[in-house]
Amino acid sequence: MPLVLGLLAWHGVARADDVYIIARGEVHPGRHEDQGMQLLQAALEASKPEYGPYQLSLSPIPLQHKRLLLEMATGQTVNVSVQLTNKELEQNLTPIRIPVDKSLASFRIALIDGRRQAEFTRIKSLPQLRKMAAGVGEQWTLREVYAQNDLRIVTGSNYAGLFGMLMAGRFDYLPRSIEEALQEQPEQAPSYPQIAIEQSFALYVPAPRYFFISPAAPRLAKRLLAGMEKIIANGEFDRYFVDYYGPAIAKAGLCQRAIFRMKNPGLSSETPFKRSQLWFDPFSAAGRKLACQEGKPVAGKIGAH
Repeated sequence: MPLVLGLLAWHGVARADDVYIIARGEVHPGRHEDQGMQLLQAALEASKPEYGPYQLSLSPIPLQHKRLLLEMATGQTVNVSVQLTNKELEQNLTPIRIPVDKSLASFRIALIDGRRQAEFTRIKSLPQLRKMAAGVGEQWTLREVYAQNDLRIVTGSNYAGLFGMLMAGRFDYLPRSIEEALQEQPEQAPSYPQIAIEQSFALYVPAPRYFFISPAAPRLAKRLLAGMEKIIANGEFDRYFVDYYGPAIAKAGLCQRAIFRMKNPGLSSETPFKRSQLWFDPFSAAGRKLACQEGKPVAGKIGAH
């Protein structure tokens, strides 16, 4: 069903607790909103036989992380968002513990000054990488995780300024999710012609992105979970993942990269690691079809989390 039809998928006046207002993205509003809206719509459509009609819309303005948490607490202006999870979020909001991107965001590739690629190609281990400085945003969920893994970090106060800091040599690399890096490099190239995607390594840190629901709307959480489980069971979730993320996974070249694994102490004990079908693994048979047109990744399997 086209997105516009999903926004109109209600008859008469819908119940107030069936009105979903998804957070407008701050950094890449078009891409992330489209991804979140499409998956949310698919789950809500699947739940219609049991729960009935719904409304789906975007919040009026983009919100930074701290402000978003405040607004989500009441559910007045926004009641659903997609976030990299941590214990604080799961304690204050209601998580739907199904990684919306099969935790593809757990794989981090880097933006660098392309003239320095040879320096990074010589890095063969995480201890070697720790000698380099990583740039991070002040409110990024993974900022603390990087520090806990003993990465050297340099913090930037705003998103736009990070690219200038990178190219000025304030830090050595800027770790980003695969889809962020692929989008940001061409966006920033007109201002920074030497900015490039690093080619030799990827970081792996378990970092599932969940739908979070306002604690003031328990019915919305129950309905969304039911819908997500339905599209997992009928195969729609897998088809969505391949269609939406397949091209980016292939372009990222994971098969040619050393993968440096890190821990994420900020994950709760309820993280669904045992449900392997919810996690992208480039070393599995299905994962190799997306990530490895030829050969196989150069580092060992992801293994147990």
